[in-house]
Amino acid sequence: MSNEQQPMTAEQMVTEHSGGTASQSKEGFSMSKQVILDVLNSLPVIDSNGGDDAYILVANTQEVRERLAAAGVVSAANDPDVLGRYGDEDEFCILAFAFGDGYANDYQGGKLVWISEPTNEGDSRP
Repeated sequence: MSNEQQPMTAEQMVTEHSGGTASQSKEGFSMSKQVILDVLNSLPVIDSNGGDDAYILVANTQEVRERLAAAGVVSAANDPDVLGRYGDEDEFCILAFAFGDGYANDYQGGKLVWISEPTNEGDSRP
């Protein structure tokens, strides 16, 4: 038996973050969006680049689409083109996806995050 820890399921993430329900915060950012960010941040990165042309590429597989669908990106499981807007049939950019679809508005400490008032101080984008 392997000692490698399995990634948390979207359902486990919902339970951990919100007691099993998706709630809305006063800033307008829902816990379901946090679950999607958690899934995105847990995906294995194929390639990345920082600076003005930043990107973070992950595999565009059925498993990834199913994990995102379980987290709340409903159309992702059945339609690879949903993620294809941010890449192709093999890989997509989670940075573009998260920012483009409103799940993240910053990148800090190697993670996509949503903060209520983003600042440019200490900008840590990839």
